[in-house]
Amino acid sequence: PIYEASDPYNRSRGFWHAHVGWALFRHDEVREDNVGDLRRDRLVAWQDRYFFLIGPASAYLLPTLIGWYWSGGHGGLGGFLVAGVARVALIQQVTFCINSLCHSYGRQPYTSRCSAHDNCLVALFTFGEGYHNFHHQFQADYRNGVKAWQFDPTKWCIWLLSCLGLTSRLNRTPPATILQAERDETQRKIAPRVTPRESSRQSPNS
Repeated sequence: PIYEASDPYNRSRGFWHAHVGWALFRHDEVREDNVGDLRRDRLVAWQDRYFFLIGPASAYLLPTLIGWYWSGGHGGLGGFLVAGVARVALIQQVTFCINSLCHSYGRQPYTSRCSAHDNCLVALFTFGEGYHNFHHQFQADYRNGVKAWQFDPTKWCIWLLSCLGLTSRLNRTPPATILQAERDETQRKIAPRVTPRESSRQSPNS
């Protein structure tokens, strides 16, 4: 498969680089020409500007203060270690699995031209993000698990927010386009097995 060289977690550099190694190195070139709508959003811009303060405060300071308020010093320590450090470490590892496991194992029903796979096990722990092959083929779609039976709470939440008027203009790939991608990928996979048989039938020595 063709690995996405522009991705910082480029899977061709190894499993562990894709999982966590990419986060340990500085990346000077970050594309921002395709997120104009986000840059115009005041709340998103504010969060981007102060995330170095917002992150530690919400991840560690807030759980510590809540634990301390609930039961003093022991509660504060527990809030910091369990609700803070342990929670963040677990969430990070699960999130990193999208870059490593989902670029290594699973199904590729929509495209094999990239390393992304649909991994239903990862989807269970990432609220649908494990359907990564669909995401790479149809990046503008707000869904990941596009099939009705696929576990994708994130999709359901965004749809519910749209019903309440809190989100709008949700991008949906037309069903015919999705079906065509599946058919094209199926043909691409069976072509190497079909072609030798067809050629042998046409051979004069057969």
